[in-house]
Amino acid sequence: MKHALAIQIDKAKEAESLHEFPFRAHLGGSFIGRKCSRQLWYNFRWALRPKHEGRILRLFERGHREEFSFVSYLRLIGIEVREYSERLWYHPESDAYVTTVWEPDTSLEDADIERVAVECVEVTGDEHHVKRAASQGTRLKQWRIEDVNGHFGGSLDGIGLSTIDIPANEYDWSSAGPIPANEKFLLEFKTHGTK
Repeated sequence: MKHALAIQIDKAKEAESLHEFPFRAHLGGSFIGRKCSRQLWYNFRWALRPKHEGRILRLFERGHREEFSFVSYLRLIGIEVREYSERLWYHPESDAYVTTVWEPDTSLEDADIERVAVECVEVTGDEHHVKRAASQGTRLKQWRIEDVNGHFGGSLDGIGLSTIDIPANEYDWSSAGPIPANEKFLLEFKTHGTK
C-alpha cells in the first residue's frame, strides 16, 4: 500500500502538471515509429491532453536530474561530452554568462572567440552554473533534429567523443558495433525500464 506522503506528493505533481503546456509542435522521435497511424494523427492534432500519474512525473524528473551524473561519469573515463549544442562561458568580472557554438562559427570573428576564451571561464558541464545561467535568462539549447518542415523532431541528450575504443557489449542490439576512438557518437540516457 502506498504511503500517505507519497499519495500527497503524487497529487501535487499531477496538479502542477496541469499548469504546463502539454503539447509539442511536432511528432517526437520516439513516437514516430508507432504502428497506428490514427494514434499519430490524433497526437499530432492534440486531440487528447497527455496525462501522467504523479509517480511517472517524478520518474521523468529523476531521469532528468540523473543526466548530470551520467555526463560526469563519462567525463571521468575520458569521454568528451557535449550535452548542449552550445558552450556556456562565465564572465567573473561582470558576473554574467555568454554562449558560443561548439564548432567555430563563421558569424564570429576570431578575435571575438579569443576574447571570450581569455576573459571567461567555460562552465558548460557545471550543473550549478547551468542552473544559475538559466535563472539569469541564458538557457543552453539541447541538440535538436527535425525534418518534414519541423513536423517531426526530437532532442539528443548529447554527443560524445571518446579518446578510447568503446567495445560493443552483449546488451547492444544495434548493428553499429564498437565505437573507435576519436569518433563522435550520440548519447541517450535512460534511468528506468527494461528497454
